[in-house]
Amino acid sequence: MLSRKLLTFAATFVTSLGVGGTQTASALDHAEAPTGPSHATRLTATEAAANVLPPSIQGLHAVLWDAETNEPLRGRQIVFTNTGGRELCRAVTDPLGEAACSAPLALSLSTPDTLINGYTASYSGDRDHLPATAHGTINIDVDCMSTPPPSDRALKDDVVMVVWTR
Repeated sequence: MLSRKLLTFAATFVTSLGVGGTQTASALDHAEAPTGPSHATRLTATEAAANVLPPSIQGLHAVLWDAETNEPLRGRQIVFTNTGGRELCRAVTDPLGEAACSAPLALSLSTPDTLINGYTASYSGDRDHLPATAHGTINIDVDCMSTPPPSDRALKDDVVMVVWTR
């Protein structure tokens, strides 16, 4: 990008040649310096768990911080999506830069994609910080029952073997 000094010099040079005039120099002199994000950000995502019953994804989690100062960024919205782009949930970062949420696991054609390819955590950026994305995996939690199933031992004891002969 051109600096303000370079623009002022170019305007003065053009004016001295009699090409532009003072209006051109005045317009360039009052031009504002370009503004934009000044800090890079880092975003990490951790492993979540997909529960079979009830169908849900628990523990979607991301941490956002300023890459230059290593300070956590709080109050920033993180959007969690599957890799196909379907939004799973949103969360706002806490004072430690952490955002977490859970989402229902919609049983649809995109379910295998979500379970196999994981999820994406995204921060859209703001006027002071650049956007960032991170990928997280999803573990299928097959041990999702809070209590173990009852034993089928009694059922096996009640079964009577029948032998058929001719």
